Amino acid sequence: MADLVRRAEAAGASDIHLQTAADRSAQVSFRLDALLAPVLTLPVGFAERVFGRIEYLARLQT
Repeated sequence: MADLVRRAEAAGASDIHLQTAADRSAQVSFRLDALLAPVLTLPVGFAERVFGRIEYLARLQT
């Protein structure tokens, strides 16, 4: 994930967006000049672990 942050910084992105898809994978996009630019898709298992970790770190209750 650190590589993803470096890629976002190099691209000049202001935000990194994660959005779940119908198949429970996740689409990763960078916000560039107010537009979302798709960067990659996380496979289902990895996407679930990423979202779980974010929820844990943010102390979100699911």
